[in-house]
Amino acid sequence: MKNCSVFVIWTNPLFLESLSALLNHPEIQLVGASSDFSQAQNEIAVLRPDIVVIEGNLDDNPIDCTTMPILRSGSRVIQMSLGDNELNIFQHQHRTLVNAEDLLTMILEEGDLK
Repeated sequence: MKNCSVFVIWTNPLFLESLSALLNHPEIQLVGASSDFSQAQNEIAVLRPDIVVIEGNLDDNPIDCTTMPILRSGSRVIQMSLGDNELNIFQHQHRTLVNAEDLLTMILEEGDLK
């Protein structure tokens, strides 16, 4: 199994801290994180992570003009909503998280698909 690189776009520092702790796994490498969406797009273009995790509310339109360049980057994009334990995987999947390890399992599965 290969290592899976992950980049995080966050709005809440506690989200980033919690996700960083969760992603402390031998097969996952957190390659970057940013709370600035424009800066994140530039870093993603350079780093080309396998997965991009975006903290956001799923009630909002998840795909808009600012998200499209990230979707075209080749990275799998996961949008997480802490309010309802839901996440969207922009490759036409939707899952409900039961516990924190569900996200870890899903990231490792996605890494194997590349």
